[in-house]
Amino acid sequence: MEKSDSLAGKVLVRNYRKSDYEATLALMAEISETFSFYFDKSKWTESAGLRLFQPGYSRTTIVAEVD
Repeated sequence: MEKSDSLAGKVLVRNYRKSDYEATLALMAEISETFSFYFDKSKWTESAGLRLFQPGYSRTTIVAEVD
């Protein structure tokens, strides 16, 4: 994958944090509609992202965001 000049130096990659909960919840709900899969908001907890993205490897989820 080629790095875009317009995003070079603007993308931050970091570990998922509990403070990402609300944004992740909204993103997962939107993605579930777009890609037609079931997402149950009531089962998503603040720490869910620490284990659900990679079961068995807690605290390895990373987040990429535009700075």
